[in-house]
Amino acid sequence: MGIRKLLLVFIPTLFMVGKSGQAQFINYTTKEGLSSNNIEHISEDDDGSIYISGYHGLNIFNGTDFTVYNQYNTEGFSNEISCALPLKKGFVLIGTLDKGLFLMDKYKQKIVPVNLSSIPSNSTIAISVLFLDRSNNVWIGLKDGRIITFSSSVVTKQTSSERTIISSLVTKTTMDIKTFVETDHSILAGGNESRITRIKKEAKNYIIDYPIELLEISQVSSMITLENSLYIGTNRGVFKLDTLTKIDHKVPVHIEASWKLNSSIIRSISIHHDNLWVGTEGDGLYKYTPRGKELEHFSYLENKRNAINSNYALYTLVDSNENLWVGTWFGGINLLNLNEKNYQFVYDSKSEINLFSNICLLYTSPSPRD
Repeated sequence: MGIRKLLLVFIPTLFMVGKSGQAQFINYTTKEGLSSNNIEHISEDDDGSIYISGYHGLNIFNGTDFTVYNQYNTEGFSNEISCALPLKKGFVLIGTLDKGLFLMDKYKQKIVPVNLSSIPSNSTIAISVLFLDRSNNVWIGLKDGRIITFSSSVVTKQTSSERTIISSLVTKTTMDIKTFVETDHSILAGGNESRITRIKKEAKNYIIDYPIELLEISQVSSMITLENSLYIGTNRGVFKLDTLTKIDHKVPVHIEASWKLNSSIIRSISIHHDNLWVGTEGDGLYKYTPRGKELEHFSYLENKRNAINSNYALYTLVDSNENLWVGTWFGGINLLNLNEKNYQFVYDSKSEINLFSNICLLYTSPSPRD
């Protein structure tokens, strides 16, 4: 005679689900050693270390632990870190909002202030953004609208002792510079106005013009290129310029309508496998194809374990190991492994809300009668 076996088992285990499942984020907050849960910028160096900037210091993650540098443990340093730009040979440029530019020697674990030759030494500058182009030139955007550049090759061990970098003042705009992007022949800069500034170098001179105008926009926070298109994150959604060659025309390009998320404030755009990850201010995190198909939308849900823990996704970075780092307001860092073909549910006894989500039902069907 056949038997039926019914077994309820409580198993703290790992389940794999398909695309219909919710992707699982790892959350890092002040409980794990971050100096703050409000994140402004994330970058990665050649060794895979992650640099996390915020208003309570610079955090460096080595894969296991966070090391924090701020004005309380590093003489002369700042708490108001806007961005960090890793260079070669262990050097890292650090932009601050209250004390200008710093240089870190990663291997000596030393941070010193540095002056820019194009800025009077007695003046304080507020740095909004640091950018490295394909020719290894550093571009600095200031809150007062100035754009400064220099070759990263001038940053050497001697710089740490001399504390001066030979730089050039490119231009003074009317906006707080928020973002840079490089095209084939120029650097584009965006900020808190509707125009995109273009910088082209000819011989020793810089040619400045405004090839793109966005309708009813007051801020450009991010720009990125993909497949010869330009994607622009603004306070009224993502705008798209289909073909970058259009900006080479003598007449400025006017883009009247947003491409996606016209009611969202866009803060960051990153690319992974030709898809766009879009971080918003208050509406969570989105994933789009270049043609505009929405693939995913992640938003905060109260008591949802292993989910994104803030709708303010202010900065995104895809690192060399194909991890997506999402810096948030109030939620610290959210980390998603983009290598996973299937999303995974991870058991976490500390944050477990629904006890029965870890119950497995094992059922054995009847055996055939003899």
